[in-house]
Amino acid sequence: MQISSTSISVPMLIAQGLTMLFFALGFVGYYSRFWRWLSQTKTAKSGINRILRLTAPAAAIVIAVLFDRMASGRLLPVGGLVQHGMSLFVVTFIILDADIWPSELLFRVAGMMTVWGLSHAGLGWGPLGVLSAVLAVAWAVATWYLGPKIRYHILPHFVWLMSIAVLYWVTIPSATAGFIMTPKLVVQANLLYAFAVIATAVYLTQMRQEERQSATNARRVTYDALTNAKTYAIFQHDIEQQFIDAQRDGYPLTVVAIDVDHFKQVNDHYGHLAGNEILISVAATLQDELDHHPGRHQLYRTGGEEFSIIFGHTTAPAATATVRNCWAAVKHSTYHARQYALQVTISGGITTARPEDTHVDALLRRADDNLYQSKQHGRDTLTVEGTTLHDTARVQPQQLYAYCTQQVCSVATGHDDIATEVLAARYLAAKDQWQLSDTARPFEQQRDFVEQVAQDMGKVALTLHLTIGDCQARRTRERLAALLAAGKRPARLRIVLDAPVTLTELAALRADYRQLAVGFVLAFPDDGDDMMVESLLPLLDGVRIPLALLRAAGQSVQTSKRVMAFLHQCQQHHVIMVADGIDNSVDGEYVRQTWPVDGGRGYFMHHTDLPRID
Repeated sequence: MQISSTSISVPMLIAQGLTMLFFALGFVGYYSRFWRWLSQTKTAKSGINRILRLTAPAAAIVIAVLFDRMASGRLLPVGGLVQHGMSLFVVTFIILDADIWPSELLFRVAGMMTVWGLSHAGLGWGPLGVLSAVLAVAWAVATWYLGPKIRYHILPHFVWLMSIAVLYWVTIPSATAGFIMTPKLVVQANLLYAFAVIATAVYLTQMRQEERQSATNARRVTYDALTNAKTYAIFQHDIEQQFIDAQRDGYPLTVVAIDVDHFKQVNDHYGHLAGNEILISVAATLQDELDHHPGRHQLYRTGGEEFSIIFGHTTAPAATATVRNCWAAVKHSTYHARQYALQVTISGGITTARPEDTHVDALLRRADDNLYQSKQHGRDTLTVEGTTLHDTARVQPQQLYAYCTQQVCSVATGHDDIATEVLAARYLAAKDQWQLSDTARPFEQQRDFVEQVAQDMGKVALTLHLTIGDCQARRTRERLAALLAAGKRPARLRIVLDAPVTLTELAALRADYRQLAVGFVLAFPDDGDDMMVESLLPLLDGVRIPLALLRAAGQSVQTSKRVMAFLHQCQQHHVIMVADGIDNSVDGEYVRQTWPVDGGRGYFMHHTDLPRID
């Protein structure tokens, strides 16, 4: 049945537009939530899940077909533009669904083309009918491909859905539309459709923003804002539920309690911001190590420096293998707090739920008891069901190292910088103080700090303290080459080696580092006057002589002559001489008046920026 009217009155147009709008909003609201539930909870691509995922688009297609039949006057004695618009809206909107598989896209396109074929049947297989169908299919495929760029963006959403509406109404024949289609009626039909599209575009965008805000709020509740581990509240919920399930179903459940050793020292001597950086890094190390191991496990932050791990369906021995890797990863990592590099350790307690545990508190108390036992045995260890894996109580419980810099200054002026030296400071827990360490640390442990310092070096030479073995390693040479090739690099790089060093070893190092233009400095021990060999000087850039050696030499005429002769030989070979250990003005004046050295290093020459001690 056809309606002979060539247009719709304005009041009727408004009424039908509002009808279209409210239908579209209701459909989008219910359908979107239903599809999101299906796609999030039924993701397997097999069996019943495939069928369930088709229920939403199948229902939509059935509704669209019914609306089309109503619009054409085949179900009711009168048709309408609104019913055609509703039919088109339903079958085009479902193609915008997120996360649909190619097979599901094919199902939706088939439904859309069924409605299209019913409404455009009057065109038959003529050129216009084929062209409109091809364009409709192309639009559907393009919509699937461009979905993320269209779905939640108002203008692209509106323009894209209106494009298919224009194609629909321009090509629909009067014979199957239920109307005598005129240009004015086509414009009115598109206006009706626009009512729905603009409203749903705004609605979807707003809904998306609310969902994101809700997800953000949920994440804030679920995850610790600092470490990105799950929160204590979530830990309580998860462990109680998993404990109930494990006791009921009989599968093993293991809990690990972890504590960062001596964390108060980090907070006290570096500040709380630095402590936060350490917590972030330790949590990242733990999570990264857990990610490399299969199984059901989750990391939680359950206190200031305390973490817990729940291992579902895992026995204590199996969990211990993973936790030992976590423990080793933290132990061998270098963490950075402000400009300092730190090494920290963790202690842990591991236990599995037992049949006699009547409440989850018994399990948690046992994990804490095992952690406490690890601390009593010197920390930096793990205790599994009352057995400590290795006892560290008789050794220093923790070695905290901080990397810092100290200037080597001219003895003549007391302030002109000769070099900037990277030093390691070791924390003495018994004395609650830091002590500069003369022991060379592995380059890999100080590399990040060195790279940071090198960016601000300017024209001052950078000095590192390394072992001969470290220098001989190919990896060290490659790292230093990369450092010197960087945009901001030190004017010169010198490596301090501890005496004694043989002529053969030094010559080999000079050959290895010739292309890098790296110089070498030989540091003598306090009793190293007999190691001052002139044959080494052509291969050296500098020598480091401790003040204790110079003062001891001053007490012996023979030794004084030998040391003075060596210093004059250094001058002839243009080797820079530095007196080490100048800690006060008396030391500085003694060196300046007695020995012909170029520079000095020590507290009096430059105050090292060590961590704060409250």
